[in-house]
Amino acid sequence: INEDLQSDGILALPLTWYSGWTDPDINSNLLPHGVPYCIEAMNMIEYLQGVAQDNGIANPTLAVASIPGDFGLDAMTGALYAADALCTDVVHDGSARIIPGQDLLPVSDAIAGSGADIVYVTTTPGTFGEVYGGAIAQGFQALWSGSGPSYNPVFLDGAIADAIARDFYGSFYLDPWGSDSAGMQELMGLFAAANPDAPATDFYGEGFVEAKIMHEVLLAAYAAGDMTQAGLVAAAKSLESVDFNGLAPTERYAGEPNDIVQRDMVIFRPDKALREAGGTGTVLIEESYTGTVGGAYEFTGACYDL
Repeated sequence: INEDLQSDGILALPLTWYSGWTDPDINSNLLPHGVPYCIEAMNMIEYLQGVAQDNGIANPTLAVASIPGDFGLDAMTGALYAADALCTDVVHDGSARIIPGQDLLPVSDAIAGSGADIVYVTTTPGTFGEVYGGAIAQGFQALWSGSGPSYNPVFLDGAIADAIARDFYGSFYLDPWGSDSAGMQELMGLFAAANPDAPATDFYGEGFVEAKIMHEVLLAAYAAGDMTQAGLVAAAKSLESVDFNGLAPTERYAGEPNDIVQRDMVIFRPDKALREAGGTGTVLIEESYTGTVGGAYEFTGACYDL
């Protein structure tokens, strides 16, 4: 719908993290937020390389696999870029090989057969569970990760719970529910007042972040004396800083793409006991992480072209 948004002059916040949303040739009416899939992958590959090395693997190898399209291939572009920059041997490239509805055992077989030390899989949670389950059923063990939407905390409720808690390192675009940031405490206070019996979920914060961005746009448009659709777009693109009090990294919408693109992200581990106790099962281990590769990446446009 982006072409229609632009022709109609309507501002929108995309609920995906495709790097193209920060591309000036694409995003004239869009307000992206959160680290894009490609830089997220760069960060996580570098982070997991460090984890593997801390565990005595001097030169960890990498296997990747993904769903087709902007979701999977934007992430794979970043993962393979990081591997090249870090001199990491890619022992299996399954980019675009995960097709929902098809037999995914060949994908699991290829990953397990590669003997990789690190596995980065970007797909839907349902197919991630299939690929992961098929690989560990063969006795394969590695450090696993994938783009934020690949993971679902319900993994901790099923047959793969113990294994996923052992193997998985996750990344996301804001703090998990129950974290100590001032922004999260504000959000939890709102829920306590409005819906105290709401079950714990990490996704409440996403709605809060989106609302905060649009709130700042409306305030800026009002201050400028132009509340038309064109005035909202102009106000949005003038924002130098949108702060979330630690709930999510500060966003900026005025300036060059390389300065605007988000590079910071959250890293977490799944925790089965926390899930069973009524929490989300998400334990924050890095509140604001940017690797050297992702931090130095020169962003001039989408990592993966649609």
